[in-house]
Amino acid sequence: MRGKASLAAIGDLILSRQQPHLFRFIGPVLRQHEFTVAHLEVVYTARHPEAVRLGRTPDALEPLVEAGIKLVTLAGNHVMDYGPEGIEDTVRWLDERGIAHAGAGCDLEEARRPAILEHAGYRVAVLSYNCVGPKETWARHNRPGCAYVRIITHYELDHATPGGPPEVFTWAEPRTLQQMCDDIQRLRPQCDLLVVA
Repeated sequence: MRGKASLAAIGDLILSRQQPHLFRFIGPVLRQHEFTVAHLEVVYTARHPEAVRLGRTPDALEPLVEAGIKLVTLAGNHVMDYGPEGIEDTVRWLDERGIAHAGAGCDLEEARRPAILEHAGYRVAVLSYNCVGPKETWARHNRPGCAYVRIITHYELDHATPGGPPEVFTWAEPRTLQQMCDDIQRLRPQCDLLVVA
């Protein structure tokens, strides 16, 4: 017999040691939900001088625990700001605290791996993909980074109207879109709710 369960999601978090009480007011609301998902916009490490200067060291993530965040998505355009160490240290910190994560890893396979949470007989899975550059942040089979769907943009000029704005056409590159669809199809039968972020 299943109980009740609810999901809350919050977006783009950039935490620093200068904001220790960031979740003071929203934390009690978030902790009421069995499944709480957040997106981490940047990674955290003490091994990069810029991260240290900005207060983006792993200890800055402690408010996630306070707020009851159960899962974070990591696929984003800042995931490689501090090199592979940023991903390694962020993922290690999350693993040590039992916070699930999706969207980034030491290679493409790990970056595409889902995060799964279970509560009261419900199984929630989360996949996370980035669709903006720079492409240097995208994981490869032998390189850390984030899961991604490549976006193609085409500009078409109207030569009959010099100086006029171009028409802009944007679409997902078929191969990486199919990889995401394959991930979804493979995972969907294994969960009650699938979130793709």
